[in-house]
Amino acid sequence: SETGQKIQFKIVVPQGVKDKWSAVKLIVRDKKLNKTQELTVTLGDKSKIPGSKLSITVGVFLPDFKMGAEIITSATNSPNNPAIGVKIFENGARLFPEPESIAEWGWLYSKHPDIHPFQHDRYALILKEGIKKQ
Repeated sequence: SETGQKIQFKIVVPQGVKDKWSAVKLIVRDKKLNKTQELTVTLGDKSKIPGSKLSITVGVFLPDFKMGAEIITSATNSPNNPAIGVKIFENGARLFPEPESIAEWGWLYSKHPDIHPFQHDRYALILKEGIKKQ
């Protein structure tokens, strides 16, 4: 029976994934100026998006994103379906995931940038790739 209850997914990051990846490279596109820039953010860090009032908190990187019934995890440690969990704020107010969402993170997917993308009238944010630890 469908109660309309939203599931709070549990995020499981395999130890091998934690040990291998240290940061992500994001592409920020300014739709107004038609310019793109790359932004490298260490996992767990917060970064301002230059020239905007946006800031992004980068959480969990999953090189091979897989969603089960109640769990989000990485099926392998290869970048088959890279995804990064992010929180995006404008002037301190959360935009992504949407304020009414119970999700802790919004997800950006490098191979499927159109799946639940971050919606903003001026800026687009895309995951380019994960960066391995040196």
